Amino acid sequence: MPPLTVGYDATAAVTQQAGIGRYARELLRALGHLPECFRYKVVFESRGANVPLPQLGDQFSVYPIPASDRLMNAVWHRARLPIPIEVRTGRIDVFHSPDFSMAPSIAPSLVTVHDLAFEAVPQLSYPSLARYLHRVVPRGVRRARAVIVPSSHTKAEMLARLGTDEGKVHVIPEGVSGVFRPDSPADDAAVLQRRGITRPYIFTHSTLEPRKNVDRLLEAISRLQTSEFPHVLLLAGRLGWLYEPIFETHARLELGDRARFLTDCSDQELAALLRQADLAVYPSLYEGFGLPVLEALACGAPTVCSGNTSFPEIAGTAADLFDPWDVDDIAAVMRAVLEDGDRQAALRRQGPVQARTFTWERCARATVEVYNAVGQG
Repeated sequence: MPPLTVGYDATAAVTQQAGIGRYARELLRALGHLPECFRYKVVFESRGANVPLPQLGDQFSVYPIPASDRLMNAVWHRARLPIPIEVRTGRIDVFHSPDFSMAPSIAPSLVTVHDLAFEAVPQLSYPSLARYLHRVVPRGVRRARAVIVPSSHTKAEMLARLGTDEGKVHVIPEGVSGVFRPDSPADDAAVLQRRGITRPYIFTHSTLEPRKNVDRLLEAISRLQTSEFPHVLLLAGRLGWLYEPIFETHARLELGDRARFLTDCSDQELAALLRQADLAVYPSLYEGFGLPVLEALACGAPTVCSGNTSFPEIAGTAADLFDPWDVDDIAAVMRAVLEDGDRQAALRRQGPVQARTFTWERCARATVEVYNAVGQG
């Protein structure tokens, strides 16, 4: 039997630096390192592409579409013109869309759905994006032969909210890049010096948007900071949507330099900042997976995070949990870890052990099993 030819939509990989873009790139890279004899046809909308694809081997062929993601979504999902992806790629045996929505394809298809925030907490999602996902995701899930989700929490949400057939939903957790590790190949101190950062500090990294709950984190920090806790809060991440209230809260609480916003951090810088942090904190209100928590654990940062949605699955016992809706609880859990050197040391040990159970190789191997099932089914 000839090897399967898998079509792979890499649009998110070349247009999104973090989040789903990272998933699409890292999975693609890991697929290329597996010994399975697959052929891959990688397709993406090239207008607006600003992130390079990973280096790909001879089993990959690349097919850019000279159009924007917005235009092709309008063609495929608004006008619903069923122009199959094979018009660009030629024949394929399986088609994988790793970013919520599926382009039309003649081949049996699968889709990765990263979370159901657009259904569960639409008020915390970007309105036009939530409306778009509400329209296209259920339609794509019904059409797909298989659906990949990153956590058991997301699978349960999908079964409850979309009535999806349980048998076609596959839980495949994401992995963590090798950049995020407890031992530094370079000088972390140089990163801190270049950024003008001195210890001690508390660290978080995420997009600044309502779902990330930064407002309550700032409130908790303002209650925590005393002469007993001289820690600065460092917030690394790009601006998302409706970020203005975050800066209004920062000004109202008169936090000044006690809460600093960092932009344009490379992965290497993020890893260094995590390793040197006294505490990493993630108060998100809803996550389908929670890659920043996994990155913090991998670096050995003592970590505290929300105790809801998917975070308990990711963190296990390697992080302490709080109620993200309760500012007092966020502050209390942070305080408890900062006051307890033994607990900090235990979390530093446990984090990398927990993170090692999440690898992109494991993610890729499980994904290949789904490709085989879909292609041979």
